[in-house]
Amino acid sequence: MYTHMDNDRSFSSIKTYAIKRLVRIFPAYLPISFGVIALYYMMPGLSESGGREFSLLSSLFLLPADNPPALNVAWTLVHELLFYFVFLTFFLSGKLFAITLLLWGGGILFANIFESSTGWLRYPLSSLNVDFMMGVLSAWYVRSCDPKLNPRVFIIAGLVLSSGILMMIADSQVFQLVFAFGLALIIVGYALIERSASLVWPSMLLLIGNDSYSIYLIHAPLLSVTQRWVGKFDINSAVGMFFGVAVSLLIGITYFSLVERPALNYFRKKIRTK
Repeated sequence: MYTHMDNDRSFSSIKTYAIKRLVRIFPAYLPISFGVIALYYMMPGLSESGGREFSLLSSLFLLPADNPPALNVAWTLVHELLFYFVFLTFFLSGKLFAITLLLWGGGILFANIFESSTGWLRYPLSSLNVDFMMGVLSAWYVRSCDPKLNPRVFIIAGLVLSSGILMMIADSQVFQLVFAFGLALIIVGYALIERSASLVWPSMLLLIGNDSYSIYLIHAPLLSVTQRWVGKFDINSAVGMFFGVAVSLLIGITYFSLVERPALNYFRKKIRTK
């Protein structure tokens, strides 16, 4: 929302946005997804709970399905692509986009009050989608408003709200949304500060941030492997987790350099030459 607020409203903008989002998601995702799918077919007992049912449709195309994707963290990408699809309406009309979000939010509220969504409907009717809507509102506020409050007020309020509610989250969707709202306030505060101040971040954090998608995709299977390996030895659990995180970071950064970045450069170059 923040990046595309000033884009033209046209079908050409829809096409450009959709291609860029697909290129951003799939080239780095598919090799890992194929690898996990192959492992499950070769070793059905790989999951500690036994045979793990997954959806090929969801695993390959990140579409909502009754069963989850093979790569366990990819359920979040299903939500992400769902929101990208809804965001396409923004390039037709800002009002249409707002109405779509209001109707979607109303459907989510209705579904969570009167029944628990199951099967593939658990994706479009999940309260997690409200987090995306909070992001839209945060971006709109930062770009469109001239706040009278000091940006630090947003940060302090967000920290107090999110940390205060953190211990009560449990499985309550209401608490989770309050926590997310606190985080949104923090983001708004820092975004406003960045408009008037230059924030310098440590190079290591920037490296991890640039490589975060690769790290995210690869960390779950790597932690599964490293923690099983650590479990065979008399190693402190905290030390074992530190080892698993370090391995995930190292291999995730390597994956970004060898796979994700070259793939992004290749497809972006192909897009520019068309």
